[in-house]
Amino acid sequence: MFLVLGPDAFADVAEATRREWLETNGLGGYAMGTVGQLPTRKYHGYLTASLAPPTDRVNLVPHLEETLWVDGGPYRLSGVYVPDGLEVPELGVFRQFVPDPFPTWTFAVGDVTLVKRVAMVHGQNATVVSYRVIGGGERSVDLTVRPHVAGRDHHATLGPEHGGFSLHRHPVGDGLVLRVDLEALGRAVILFATRGTVDVHPERRMLRYPEEERRGEGGHVEACWVPGTWRVRLRDGDEVYLVLALGGEAADPVRAAVEAYGDPAKLVETEAERRARLADAAGFSHPLWRRLAVAADQFLVHRATTGTTSVIAGYPWFNDWGRDALIALPGLTLAVGRPDVAREILLTYARHVRDGLIPNMFADRGGEPLYNAVDAPLWFFEAAAKYWQHTGDGAFLREHLLDAMSRIVHGYLEGTRHGIRVDADGLVRAGEPGVQLTWMDAKVGDWVVTPRSGKPVEVQALWYNALRIMGAVSRACGQEDPFTPLAEKTKTSFVEAFWNEERGYLYDVVGDDGEKDPALRPNQIFAVSLTYPILPSDKQRRVVDAVWRHLLTPYGLRTLAPQDPQYRGTYGGDRWARDAAYHQGTVWPWLLGPFIRAFLRVYGDDPAKVALARSWLEGFAAHLADAGVGTVSEVFDGDAPHRPGGCIAQAWSVAELLRAWVEDVSPASATLSDNGF
Repeated sequence: MFLVLGPDAFADVAEATRREWLETNGLGGYAMGTVGQLPTRKYHGYLTASLAPPTDRVNLVPHLEETLWVDGGPYRLSGVYVPDGLEVPELGVFRQFVPDPFPTWTFAVGDVTLVKRVAMVHGQNATVVSYRVIGGGERSVDLTVRPHVAGRDHHATLGPEHGGFSLHRHPVGDGLVLRVDLEALGRAVILFATRGTVDVHPERRMLRYPEEERRGEGGHVEACWVPGTWRVRLRDGDEVYLVLALGGEAADPVRAAVEAYGDPAKLVETEAERRARLADAAGFSHPLWRRLAVAADQFLVHRATTGTTSVIAGYPWFNDWGRDALIALPGLTLAVGRPDVAREILLTYARHVRDGLIPNMFADRGGEPLYNAVDAPLWFFEAAAKYWQHTGDGAFLREHLLDAMSRIVHGYLEGTRHGIRVDADGLVRAGEPGVQLTWMDAKVGDWVVTPRSGKPVEVQALWYNALRIMGAVSRACGQEDPFTPLAEKTKTSFVEAFWNEERGYLYDVVGDDGEKDPALRPNQIFAVSLTYPILPSDKQRRVVDAVWRHLLTPYGLRTLAPQDPQYRGTYGGDRWARDAAYHQGTVWPWLLGPFIRAFLRVYGDDPAKVALARSWLEGFAAHLADAGVGTVSEVFDGDAPHRPGGCIAQAWSVAELLRAWVEDVSPASATLSDNGF
């Protein structure tokens, strides 16, 4: 087994709460918590359902208060932070946690072992929690569970004034269905237990979320409803199930719940088989990459407004964004043997091109998408080129993507929203007051932390790359290619405007006033890493060496060199402090992928350098046992020891590790087709 956390992970409250688990359902819904079963965030819970997939998410069950009773003695398996303190679980009975194929805990009290497993049902807003007892002989063993019910936006918390609920209890065989109708939400939570009884005694319960307090977020205390206590007697070999689900609009909701969830063991088995197929289809033998192939699936979700697959940028708080989706697409789909999903995502964005732009964010309930990124439309070309390289399916590009690609290029040439246009020198300028159009988009109030209006370096690299790809596709279609000459003009102007001979690397931004930003940032690595590098070969190594020397860490690239006066080495604190550090030194794992591509472009003939690049990727195995167990965090501190932060699971972090492994450092990379690029 690849990832196993033993008793050391539960040595104390700090250890038990610094690692988190995540389950998802392919709709944007999720379940997550700490491995020590102490909720520390308002996002923690066993069922956050998506009412308008993949958005409009509501936390329905923030906590399960679980107690194992052995010969009448209670052993608390979960705890909570309360307004004036902490109810600590019996950490001494925790024996093990593993994330595969589902988050699974093992507890032991003498000769009584309890195994708990949490699995979300793919395509449904439902979570199955199972409990199995091993051993104990003739001892008296009981389990009690007190569900905490909320029914509120996952970014919010419930106040004491929140509306009430009504309860409906229905016996079903040896078990029961408890329907909790939430007045404020206008929906119900279904709790289906395969065995046992429930003692209904509704009460309010106050929870405190210390992680939200540390992050300076409002509403770190909330008042949940506890409808009652589920109790079940267990003997050696017994397994019982508790299904938590969002109630539908059926005329007979109880019957509908039994029909949907009446065989929870089968639901869990089906999902385990689906995940095994994903890992097998990826073609990996090493458990690290098999694990990441399954983690990649967590970000692929159904979007109801388009009827197609989309990409959640990160859990728990991000929605699906165009830039993130296109950067992550090769790793989440092509690198793991899912070209059909790649086609679907590319088609979705092709159909939504407006004024030469693609959506950087779709609206929650089908409104007008948000077109506010200068780089996202250009990443569309790189994603399309990757698709062609992996599949050889040039017909798909010609028949379904070429028109969208042409409209993007002409939109930039003619000028479009947010001041995006191609100047006479062939370079792209963009920007308007108060709007951040590049991926370095942190903004605190009216303060734009990293102002990049003008001509950002990576946008020029992406524009040149797009023109060259457009030229290659046009030639493959037997059409005239006016794009390659435009690209050569862009390349000449780029080197003249951006090369900093004194420092041996590229300026980050050339402003509208001609002022050049000499800050050493990772954005310049794209001048070397894209399918068509804009930087001449004699300068590529100097850029790679500068980034290698000053920005590379074990977990990715810093966003600013430590010697810069604006550098911030830690990411944390309240929102102002976090956003101030977000792109001012904080490490981003996704940037390791393009760095490895650039590094091997200039050093790939040296076997020692290839082995070094491979070690950088394999080094993430240790991280998978930390923070979000089995996945990759959004960011890390710029300063050692590089503490993880941000989202516990980030799409492009996982994706770029997978892409770099498949395309750049594994033997399989030699089989990818150039297809004229």
